[in-house]
Amino acid sequence: MLKRIIAICTCARSLPSWKLQTDAAFFTKLLPSISRTITQTEKERWDIRLFVGIDSDDALFLKWLSNATTWPPITLTSTPRQRNRIPFNANALTAMNHNAEYFVRVNDDTEFLTGGWLTMGVKALRDMNNVGVVGPVCNEGNTDILTHDMTHRTHMYIFNNNYYTLEFSAWWIDDWITMVYSPERMRVIRNWTVKHHVDLHGTRYQVKFHENKLLESAIRRGKVKIKNYMQTVL
Repeated sequence: MLKRIIAICTCARSLPSWKLQTDAAFFTKLLPSISRTITQTEKERWDIRLFVGIDSDDALFLKWLSNATTWPPITLTSTPRQRNRIPFNANALTAMNHNAEYFVRVNDDTEFLTGGWLTMGVKALRDMNNVGVVGPVCNEGNTDILTHDMTHRTHMYIFNNNYYTLEFSAWWIDDWITMVYSPERMRVIRNWTVKHHVDLHGTRYQVKFHENKLLESAIRRGKVKIKNYMQTVL
């Protein structure tokens, strides 16, 4: 029987000063921590893959990832650069097209700290009939929202194959996915902890503050989509 796919999704962008892979937290923090914290049982049960979205002109990550032989295996999504927009949706759509069942969205400078988080995340989503969002404790950044999240592919069905609503380029996506499922279908998993190494690379995308004005209406429309979906499956 084929294993079901877990897609760990991240987007990466290099800095002009980088020369070596060790300059990038992707290689020094994220990749080692995935291998370290996913248990052998989880590796045997799931087909775990890493989906990485980059800008098509990012020569360093293109070189480093195009023929990478790391675990988990990497699928690269390369899209034309859009100023200060992170290609989250294109990357998640690639995972969807590879038949991923669960999606774990993290940053390229995230470090997983606790083992067994994958099992905890799947269980929490299944407890909500796979309609909702869960995420880890992260003490960096805004602790009132999920800054890292996990969903089932049902989430992509509900939102027309977009992981995040299209209004937002980078910031406010965390607010949206937290609030659109809150309070009944959003969970913070207290035994799952990550560290976001925000000081390593700084902010690589300028904040589009005007997008904050779109948040309330986007949440309201998203809640309607979730309600409509739930009515079709009841």
